Order: sequence, then C-alpha cells, then structure tokens
Amino acid sequence: MHLTDLVDPYFLTYHFKTIRVVGNGTIVKGMTNQALLRIRVPVPPLEVQREIVRVLDRFTRLEAELEETLEAELEARKQQYAYYRPALLTLDPNSGGVPLNEIADYANGKAHEKLADPDGTVPMVTARFVSRNGEANRFVRAQDVLMPADAGDIALVLSDLPNGRALARTFYVDRANGYAINQRVARIRVKDPEMTDPRYLFHVLDRNPGLLKYDNGADQTHLSKSQVTGLLVPVPPIDQQRRAARLLDQLKSLIDEVSASLSAESAARRKQYEFYRDKLLTFEEVTA
Repeated sequence: MHLTDLVDPYFLTYHFKTIRVVGNGTIVKGMTNQALLRIRVPVPPLEVQREIVRVLDRFTRLEAELEETLEAELEARKQQYAYYRPALLTLDPNSGGVPLNEIADYANGKAHEKLADPDGTVPMVTARFVSRNGEANRFVRAQDVLMPADAGDIALVLSDLPNGRALARTFYVDRANGYAINQRVARIRVKDPEMTDPRYLFHVLDRNPGLLKYDNGADQTHLSKSQVTGLLVPVPPIDQQRRAARLLDQLKSLIDEVSASLSAESAARRKQYEFYRDKLLTFEEVTA
C-alpha cells in the first residue's frame, strides 16, 4: 500500500502548519529530521482528509481574494491622490514661485541617537519615522531634546539611498514640544501662517519633484540646505492654499483608511483561518 493511499499530501501540509516550535516558527524551520520523524500525524479516513483540504483551500482563496480587492482599492486611491496633487499644488518645476526661504525658516535636526532612552516619552523624528507616517521606535527624554518641533512645523527627510522612498518625505507636526527632530531631517517652520498655510506647504514639499531631482539613482542623496531653501514654491492666495490642503487631506485620509482596513481585515481573516484550521486538524488520539 502506498503512503498516498492513507494520507493526502495536502492534508499533511496543512497539519504541519499547525505545529510550532517556540522561537522558531513552523516545524519545517525549527525541527531536526529526527524530531520530525517522531511527530504523530492524525490519519482520519481519506475522504475526511480531502474534505478538510477542500474547506481550508476555500478559506485560503477567500483570504487571497479579499486582500486583492483591498489592495486594488488602495492602489486606486493612491493613483487618485497622485493625479490631483500636482494640479492642486502646481508642482511643475518650470511654473515659478518663491524660494522656500522667503516663506519659511529652515533648521537642521540634531543628533539624538546617543540620547535615546527606553523611558523617554518624546518620539525621535528620523527618516524611518517619517516614511512610516509617525510610527516611533526610538524616544528621548523631554529634557534631552536638542531640536524640538512646534505645532505646524514640517519635518523633511534629507537623506536616503539611491531611488529610496524616504527622500523628501514630510511629516506634519501636530503638537508643541511633542517631537525631537533628528539629524538628516530638516525642520521647516512657516514664517507667516496668514500668508502661507503650513498644511499646504506640507503637501507641497512632500516628495517634491524639485527635491527628488537631486537623486541620481546611483549614490546616496543628501539634500543640502541651499537645495531645500532655494526650492521654488507656488504661493497662491491663502484661501486657495487652504482649499488645496483640505482636499488633499481628505484624499490622504481615504488612503489611510483603506490601508488600515487592509491590515485589520488581513489580520482578522488570518486569525479566523488559523482558528478553523486548528479545529479541523485537531483529533482525539484513539488507542488500540
């Protein structure tokens, strides 16, 4: 009698996925061959095994279809944002404008790495922090902050690898004294909020073509102060700035919502799948 006459190989694959080795993940990655051979495998009737495989395959397809739908929605929202943003902000390098240093003050961030403290409460604004939309992984104590950020300030990433996605990314500061601007990140502060809307400038600077042009695709890019402060910024009337910022905020909010839904739905479906998989593959051992 051949082994496949007793055990469906797909059933066996699903069964192995239920076995975990502490600190090592799945059995395949965490066990020796000898330990693997000692694993006791439930062998219900072949038709039962195949029905379990059919149900779990269906769960897997549903999970993949849902992720594909949400990812398509997310991509559509990103394309929508990318389409409207240049039109709303006039991001044509040849369209003119005023140098950034006429409407905003520039300051380089300070080195906070050695001041990082597990008990700190002030997030360190690094390129990683900005590119992950404010997801903090290092903190400093309030009394150790060398370059604080005020509400309405804009953090701008100055340095990145060739063709990196963090260069010229921006983060909008939403509270006073709530962040520590790290080195290789610039703090941009609007001089007159009644002439230049900070939220509008946040959108203008974010991945601005006039800054990305310094990335040659071969060497790490380090934007200089003069490159940033000399950037020409379109400055329409303040009411137009606020309208553009409001519309782009709404589009970004939709992107964030879909992204959060994708993560939450994927986690929920994965948890549901693992619950039913483990239930279907748990059998009481019968002794002769």
